[in-house]
Amino acid sequence: MILNFSEQNQGVVVWDGIPRPVDTRRHTSVSFNFNVTADLVADAVFIVQEAPASEADMCLPGTFGPVAPVPLCDTDPHEVPAVHATIAVAGGTKKGAVCSGALPCKPGPFMQLVAASGPTTNVRAIAILSGPR
Repeated sequence: MILNFSEQNQGVVVWDGIPRPVDTRRHTSVSFNFNVTADLVADAVFIVQEAPASEADMCLPGTFGPVAPVPLCDTDPHEVPAVHATIAVAGGTKKGAVCSGALPCKPGPFMQLVAASGPTTNVRAIAILSGPR
């Protein structure tokens, strides 16, 4: 089998101070690398959003909304569920660090990260789009 890792695992900037939507339809999974550009004094928290294709142009995203959290088998059944899926880069992370994050399920056809709280402008996020293209 011949593998082309650069084609099958594309990196796309999805956050560099502003959301940059990405089309995930030709890929089987999405994960993230977070490049810390300045020391984090608090958690940098992102909300993961998804959108269907626009009715006017299927190549563009429609209206974005938050991705619902996915309950996991080891989640405390008495825990209050989250309202939406978030990814946090921990406060105390130093400039130059690269952190990884993922969701247990692939979001809708289009996805983006938006700032929720903390010093999100000190983080650059890259979506790693994996699988066939």
